[in-house]
Amino acid sequence: MKSIIAKYIAFLLLATLASIATSGLISISILNKKHQESMEERLSGLTAVVAALVREVPRERLRGAVGDAARTLGAEGEIRLTVIMADGSVAADSAADADRMDNHLDRPEIVEAAAGSVGFASRNSDTVNKRYMYAARKAVLKSGEDCFARAAAPMEKAESAARQTRASMITAAVFTLAAALIAVLASSIMFAAPVRRLTDTSARISAGDFSARSGVRGDNEFGVLGRSMDSMAENIERDVAELKRARDDIENILRGMRDGVVVVDSEKRIVLINDAVDEVFRVECRNSAGKPLASVLRLAALNDAVDAVLSDGSPREIEIETDPIEGTFIDARIFSFRGGDADAGAIIAARDISRLKKLEVVRREFIENASHELRTPVAIIRGFVETLLAGASKDASALDRFLHLLDKESLRLMNLTEDILSLERAQSRRSSDDAESFDAAAMLKDCVSSFDLFIFGEGLKLETDFPAEPAFLRMSKQDFRQIFVNLIDNAVKFTDRGVIRLKAEKAGGAVRISVSDTGVGIPAQDIERVFERFYRVDKSRSRERGGTGLGLSIVKHLTEKWGGSVTAQSRLAAGSTFTVTFPARAEN
Repeated sequence: MKSIIAKYIAFLLLATLASIATSGLISISILNKKHQESMEERLSGLTAVVAALVREVPRERLRGAVGDAARTLGAEGEIRLTVIMADGSVAADSAADADRMDNHLDRPEIVEAAAGSVGFASRNSDTVNKRYMYAARKAVLKSGEDCFARAAAPMEKAESAARQTRASMITAAVFTLAAALIAVLASSIMFAAPVRRLTDTSARISAGDFSARSGVRGDNEFGVLGRSMDSMAENIERDVAELKRARDDIENILRGMRDGVVVVDSEKRIVLINDAVDEVFRVECRNSAGKPLASVLRLAALNDAVDAVLSDGSPREIEIETDPIEGTFIDARIFSFRGGDADAGAIIAARDISRLKKLEVVRREFIENASHELRTPVAIIRGFVETLLAGASKDASALDRFLHLLDKESLRLMNLTEDILSLERAQSRRSSDDAESFDAAAMLKDCVSSFDLFIFGEGLKLETDFPAEPAFLRMSKQDFRQIFVNLIDNAVKFTDRGVIRLKAEKAGGAVRISVSDTGVGIPAQDIERVFERFYRVDKSRSRERGGTGLGLSIVKHLTEKWGGSVTAQSRLAAGSTFTVTFPARAEN
């Protein structure tokens, strides 16, 4: 087993060494950068001086002026000034013969200066065989020629300073490491520290603080004990957190369920209840925990079922009509749950099935009405066929009359079948791929044109009132046409004489279209039911004109499918008005 003191000393020494090395490298890097920035700033200033000089000195005196400036600005050999023409040739240099120098146009500092900024570079000079830092900028000679002003300084002093800095840093690091060793040796004597941490951690865990950790690690006895204690606290904390998460998950699930859930104990007192119970049972159930079930949900059938489940443990499923007037129904499932070896209570899961019940009634009525409507033309057709087969076909006049009647009834049967299919498609409310933008007034004119001959043949008058500006809608053209063909056909069918009016107008963000007539009208008690399937106000007149009783229902469902609404207004013997409103759409 390794010594805790030895490991402690080794760890701190390594940490101290790493810290010293890191800080030393960072410090050296910073000092080098600062020195370089200082040199760049100085050289940049010198290039500005040279740029100002060349603007005042004629080119023939440029070499002497540059040399004088170099001696004035720095010690002999320390500062080097150069003037380079725009084509890269050297016009003057304070340290060499300009005529014997290479073209400098490709030098990095010149390339950078040509781009418009002060250029910098560090390299060994082939001319004087020294390592220099260079700075260059654009300038203009007194003659107006473009050139570059360059200044350079040897890097020997900078490199020497960097070496001295490194030596000083290493010396400081050695003394720091020695001081750290002394500190580590002194602190390692305090072996009682882990004992104190273990004692404190044990007391916190005993007090219920399962997040407490000793932090003691290692291969020695203290490390083993610390790991065991921390592992125990971690397991307890994890188990407590899992229990809390499980409780929160259950509460969240119950809160998000549409089914009402009630948990009662063996005494039928509420242990747990979710918010959905309020909507399902239509009662206020908040803060009901601890209350008797019968005092919160006053439904005898439900309470009897809970008693039965608590008695024999067998699950029950019951259907309760909670409000006969509103027609509300609840489907409840009750089953027991156990705690240990004894029954602990029961769980009630209830669902509002009122809508399903109503849909069932609607479905049943639809089947009955559809069967009745289909049976009538089929019976008539069969009667005519039997009559013809019995010999009536030999009578030419009877044959012609029966064929016309067969054609009429078969057309009625076909119209009924098509309307049933249209109603099913309208009720599906599925998004359609044939939606497009169009002008409602233009489409209405097209719908009206289908009725022109029929309206004039009936002696009716057609009036239209459409807006001058286009009223755009986005929906299926086929659905739009079916809506208004049905409404216009309905108006013509129940108007013996008078006027059929179509009006379209923009109303805010909507397009409102009305179809009015001066026909027989609708009794007030029938207005609310005219959109029901197979509902007819005047059954004999509707059947005589070939009506199926589904037209207005199709209008309602197609309108709602595209986000619109339809209303009916009427006075008996004064006519009716059906108004359809759709959300307007911009042209695209």
